Amino acid sequence: MKFSIKKMNPVWVIISYSCIIICGPKMCGLYGLSFLFGLFFIEYWLISIPTFIGVLLLGREVIFPKKYSFSKRLLAVGLMYGGLIAYFLRPGASYNYSTLTELVPQISIGLFVFTSIIFLIATFQRKNQQA
Repeated sequence: MKFSIKKMNPVWVIISYSCIIICGPKMCGLYGLSFLFGLFFIEYWLISIPTFIGVLLLGREVIFPKKYSFSKRLLAVGLMYGGLIAYFLRPGASYNYSTLTELVPQISIGLFVFTSIIFLIATFQRKNQQA
């Protein structure tokens, strides 16, 4: 018996990514709001543009599910990871380092990692079945 998850919907990756909890010393918020606000400030475009493109690429597959593209799925998830890493490596990001030490934000990041890995496994299973 072979385990198959090839029907994993990209909306779960988008939701888990947008719901990552980012914490500072005084308050916490959702990462989805952070990258949307970053689109309006030029100094945060390096973080927000790749993230936004990744979410749009996956969102396109939610709207048009028959237009499956292996390379676009990989690119989208890669851009989402790149945007998240760039968020923590940007100048002034030390304000949000408590995200990496508190349990609830770690769980939210872990949930995104788990969901994206399952999504990538589903993507590879679907590609192998088509080949």
